[in-house]
Amino acid sequence: MIEGATIADDPRDPATVSPEVAFDGPRGRLSWLLIRNLLLNFATLGIYRFWAKTHVRRFFWRHTNLLGERLEYTGTGGELFIGFLIVMAVLVPLIGAATLAQLFVAHFAVQFLVPAVLFLLTPVAIYRMWRYRFSRTLWRGVRFGLDGSSLRYAALWLGLGALTIVTLGLATPWRRVVTTRYLLGNARFGRTELSLDVRGGRLFLSWLAVPAVLAAVLAALAAANASAFGSLMEVLRDAPNVEDALTRRRLRAAAGEFRWSLLLLLVLPLAAFVRYRAVELRYLLDNLRAGKARLRSELRTGFFVAVHLAGWTATSLIVIGLPILLVIIAVIAGTEGNAGAWLIGLGIFGAILIILLEPAYTLFVEVTVLAHVCRTLAIENPAALDDTVQSSAAPLRRGEGLADALDIGGF
Repeated sequence: MIEGATIADDPRDPATVSPEVAFDGPRGRLSWLLIRNLLLNFATLGIYRFWAKTHVRRFFWRHTNLLGERLEYTGTGGELFIGFLIVMAVLVPLIGAATLAQLFVAHFAVQFLVPAVLFLLTPVAIYRMWRYRFSRTLWRGVRFGLDGSSLRYAALWLGLGALTIVTLGLATPWRRVVTTRYLLGNARFGRTELSLDVRGGRLFLSWLAVPAVLAAVLAALAAANASAFGSLMEVLRDAPNVEDALTRRRLRAAAGEFRWSLLLLLVLPLAAFVRYRAVELRYLLDNLRAGKARLRSELRTGFFVAVHLAGWTATSLIVIGLPILLVIIAVIAGTEGNAGAWLIGLGIFGAILIILLEPAYTLFVEVTVLAHVCRTLAIENPAALDDTVQSSAAPLRRGEGLADALDIGGF
């Protein structure tokens, strides 16, 4: 069952529950698609990214199988590109005007004008992004859709975001649940409305573990390094001029007292956060309905956490370890007089490796998690979906312009 959620015992009748939800996308084919997208993005200075997104979405959609039939994505790269151009035609003059205001108006608040406008537009972009994606998703030839108001969603997103800041993060479950409930509560499959009967309070205890673990780890780090902090503060108090040779030696000595290995404990609050996201995802999926049909999720939190931590650990080792490796090799090569050549070659190799991080993360983390989420899903009362008919609402004519302009939403 769901941690932090109280759901009535529900003995499932095998006749009414179907396990036929699966993702079967081959990694080899996706690897080639992602590498090709990288090369074409580079060759077109990023313009191809709209078509790259479309090809990746078609791959994921058509390899997602529900009750023996696959999803279909009908969006095009041209729609995304035109939507982006329309939004940029509006945003560029606004940003230009705000930049000029920063040059001629001395008040410090003007300096935050552009970031503030972009931040306020973010929830609008998120909602319109999902509206477009729903409108381009078909199953059994029936189109999904998203009604509701992007401004209403923005008000919820911003208001609950402010509440989360005021409560030092404690309102996070309510922010995430309420905004997701509004979005999915306005979604539909043809003329069948989707609904999400969830409450933020059901997730509060699961979320509370995150700040609790973080506080415990920070307290342990502070206690273990109390003497080192004391030595450091004593040096800074006695000799504020850090350019002095004696002061630098004392600073190095104080830094040497720190138990740096204990920083590995920071993986614990990270694991607690990932676990919360797994619990949250399972709770949301387990309460999502389309008419009388309902999803049921048996997602395993341990598997979810392990896959994400493995992916993040590998990424961190590359991002942090690679520069250290470059320095070590450069020092060794410097004794032979060819450090420059080594640094250039390894720098190019490192840049290529970092560029490949995103597709590698997609291949080994996102695909693995998606396959597990699908494999642990069941559709209760799937026969209720048989009578769904196409909605008469016209699909959107343009793409995710604002989301693309703000670089929101991944693929």
